[in-house]
Amino acid sequence: MELQVGITVRVSGVEDDRLMKLMAVEDVPNSADGPHRRRFERTAFVRPLAGGAERGYPVEAVEAVCAHPRLDRRGDGTYCTGCEALIYASGAS
Repeated sequence: MELQVGITVRVSGVEDDRLMKLMAVEDVPNSADGPHRRRFERTAFVRPLAGGAERGYPVEAVEAVCAHPRLDRRGDGTYCTGCEALIYASGAS
């Protein structure tokens, strides 16, 4: 499965095995190169499905899990019928 913004992914090599939402894939300058040389690294920005801070990882460490082909609206939000991930939380609390 191809990496597309909005899909559920898993990041290999991290301390926990939480599912994440792919927020963006961008070329980021490598800060170790110094000011005169610019080498870019393909970086995937992900956020935990349950909420939390967005973090960047090398795109090679990100594995697609589900593209959310069908959605189901429930009382507390909208879920993917394939992976059961919460896609949109309900506004009511």
